[in-house]
Amino acid sequence: VVEVVINNEASGEHPFHLHGHNFWIVATSDYPEAETLYAGDYIQRDTVSVPAGGWAKIIFVADNPGAWFMHCHIEWHMSDGLAIALIVAPNQLLKNGFTISQSGQKQCEALQRFNTTYDPVIPSS
Repeated sequence: VVEVVINNEASGEHPFHLHGHNFWIVATSDYPEAETLYAGDYIQRDTVSVPAGGWAKIIFVADNPGAWFMHCHIEWHMSDGLAIALIVAPNQLLKNGFTISQSGQKQCEALQRFNTTYDPVIPSS
């Protein structure tokens, strides 16, 4: 089970979408009491609206191996960096012969040259 807290310091809402999995919305800054009031009966979705200046807490079962995109559904927000790739079960992927194509590697290299504000490679255990 993976728990993610999405923070939003902006003045507008952000609809965050996760590919490859459904998740449960555990609580948001607008409804922090939801975590205790609705324990075990959370809303299941693939998109959550993160309130302006707030946060959303989601949980999901990482049982679908692959590289899955999680991003803001507002196109220009995504191009500004509100997007990540979640690698689920990397060891299983490698065992099954998963590789990154040359064109995919070139895209990663291009992104790394373009992106100077953060390191897109986050080690996973």
